[in-house]
Amino acid sequence: MGRKQEKQRPGKVNDEKSAETGGGSFKTAIVVAVISIVVAVGGWAAYQPGGISSVIGTTSGAGQATTCCQPLFLPGKNAQKVAIVATVWKSETVLWQFLCYHFSIGVDHVFLVVDSGEDDDPQVEIARQFGEHRVTLWLHNETLDKEYRKLNMWAKFGPFRKTEVMARQLLNMELALRHCIRMKIDWLLSIDSDELFFTKEISIKRHFSRLAKANAHQGVYLNYEGVPEKMESDFFVETTLFKRNMITFDLSGRMTQQQHEWANSHRRGVYQQGYFTGKAAVRVPYNDITEDEVCLYPNICPWEVTRFFGAFHEVRHNFDGPLILHYINPSFSWTYQKYAKLKKFSD
Repeated sequence: MGRKQEKQRPGKVNDEKSAETGGGSFKTAIVVAVISIVVAVGGWAAYQPGGISSVIGTTSGAGQATTCCQPLFLPGKNAQKVAIVATVWKSETVLWQFLCYHFSIGVDHVFLVVDSGEDDDPQVEIARQFGEHRVTLWLHNETLDKEYRKLNMWAKFGPFRKTEVMARQLLNMELALRHCIRMKIDWLLSIDSDELFFTKEISIKRHFSRLAKANAHQGVYLNYEGVPEKMESDFFVETTLFKRNMITFDLSGRMTQQQHEWANSHRRGVYQQGYFTGKAAVRVPYNDITEDEVCLYPNICPWEVTRFFGAFHEVRHNFDGPLILHYINPSFSWTYQKYAKLKKFSD
């Protein structure tokens, strides 16, 4: 912890190891008064402050989508094409950053579903700045509802679409898969607007090319969850502490009793963590099936919001591959809006 950090690109992990947490890429940190209970049990990943801002600037970004947010690495003509599908709600303060960051690291297209369904939603104006060639924009309204009814997952999730966010997300994932087949996109990643797909490399293109050469059909990326250090922040830029995923802990190594309890907590429910299963990118077999055959067994289909189903194996990447940086409760206002949207819970 005493070693001076070098200047790093957005989110580059500072590689330091600790016998107590089983090694890996992280930096132990103490955040007094904010998360004192977590300090006692977890391992941490430390990221260089302001790194993302060097790529995408600030939250404003208005009118800049055509002049910046360009890929930092120009791929060859045979590079794998990668798309993201995301369902967004009240993300206007970070949506420009979310889109710009992912385009800068090599994402080719984003399927964006505005959950409010309103054309005057500020998220709609932001998304349209990037052009239809980069962002396919869907509003959750009657027009989209007609598209839902054509999907093979409609019978299972359609009845719950008006009350369950995850039901809509799964329908959106199938709809995006169908469009990927039509557009000949090679990989589809499903994440939320409070998440970033982080890689140590300057571009994601080489990573997905390696997966394709290995004949992998699904990559699974563990989530590291951001920890806020103040009530309000420009969190994509200012959040620098991320709690390591419990799956990365080596339970056979030297760990404290508290760390063992935290790492094993998924058996009783996730302890101070939104989820621990990571998120997945699936390879789109556009030469093998038609878009109408998506979600017809045994073809690819969303299994849950974090996975896809199909007759294939997955590749899990812990430290050496990309990660999902999850800014779960990055500020008080963001957290308040999120739980106001999710409404009441049984407990």
